[in-house]
Amino acid sequence: MARRWMSLMDELERRFFDSPEAYAGAIRLLGRYQNIESLSWAEVEPVLMGLEPDEAELLEKAISFKKTQQR
Repeated sequence: MARRWMSLMDELERRFFDSPEAYAGAIRLLGRYQNIESLSWAEVEPVLMGLEPDEAELLEKAISFKKTQQR
C-alpha cells in the first residue's frame, strides 16, 4: 500500500511540476500562503500582488496539487 501511495504521489508531482526545484518552490510558496490565508484580504492582497508571474503560477499549481492530494 505504501509503495502504491508513493507511486501515486510521484505521478502527481510530475503532472503538476516540471522539476524537483519547481516542486520545492511551489511548496515553499504554498507554506507562505497558508500562513496568511486566514488574514484579511487587505493583508493578503499585497503579498499576492507582490509575487512574480512565475511565482503566482507555481502557487496556483501548488494549491491545485494540494486539492488533488486531499481527495
